[in-house]
Amino acid sequence: SEIIENSCAVVRSLAARKNIDITVQIDPADFKVKADATKVKQILYNVLSNAVKFTPENGKVEIEAYQQDQAVQVRIRDNGIGIKAEDQERIFMEFEQVDNSYQRAYDGTGLGLPLSKKLVEMHGGQIFLISKEGVGTEIVFTLPIEG
Repeated sequence: SEIIENSCAVVRSLAARKNIDITVQIDPADFKVKADATKVKQILYNVLSNAVKFTPENGKVEIEAYQQDQAVQVRIRDNGIGIKAEDQERIFMEFEQVDNSYQRAYDGTGLGLPLSKKLVEMHGGQIFLISKEGVGTEIVFTLPIEG
């Protein structure tokens, strides 16, 4: 929970500028995961900053983390612009922003999610997304509790 709260604190100022509400739910309230804290913070920051970037003013970003068997599952959900179904495969590829019009409207290198995917997989976890254009995106990743 400490790592999640610290990562949220970093993006809250970005969210405040757009009046985006960030909520956090952790169950159980605190549990330990054997992982590289710096890399987990990087994963969270990358995913959270994308959620804030692609969510319109007065939107919301929700973070849920819960223990599931021998892993922690983290879900970061927004009510932003979403991703077209045909573009979802490319979202984890380096230097990809799924649409050139996004590139003009939203700054970025296209490296945040590919880096997050590599970091999650280095820990023995998995990452995927659920998204609907115009509705929002949910990024889900798991990390084994014992590294």
